[in-house]
Amino acid sequence: MNVSVQIIFEIGLGFLYMIGAGFNFAYTRRHQEKVYSAFAEGTWFAPARWFIQRFVIPSPGMFTVMLILFQLFVGIALLSQGPYVGLGLLAGTAFCMYAVFVTNVPGAVANLGLAVLQFYLVTIR
Repeated sequence: MNVSVQIIFEIGLGFLYMIGAGFNFAYTRRHQEKVYSAFAEGTWFAPARWFIQRFVIPSPGMFTVMLILFQLFVGIALLSQGPYVGLGLLAGTAFCMYAVFVTNVPGAVANLGLAVLQFYLVTIR
């Protein structure tokens, strides 16, 4: 892959994580139970439903703050184009692989594609 194209993908993913953090700060933070209940109801993976209902919904504030901070970390790491881009890509890969199991089928497919892209980008770095 051309280095310029690689950088465009990395920066694009960085903006995607920053947008996600902004959305979670603006919306999810105010509607935590509604958002996480929708994830629990819509997931295709039964153990994820149990995990969300048992651990996330009882403590939605903690999970929302952790989610926002994580997305900010990944976004900043990718946008920096510095020494932490590889770590950001690996963290993003893990995040998307987790999201595969807690979303509905279309969300799982999209997150699987993002995980593969990020893993590919880190392997060619």
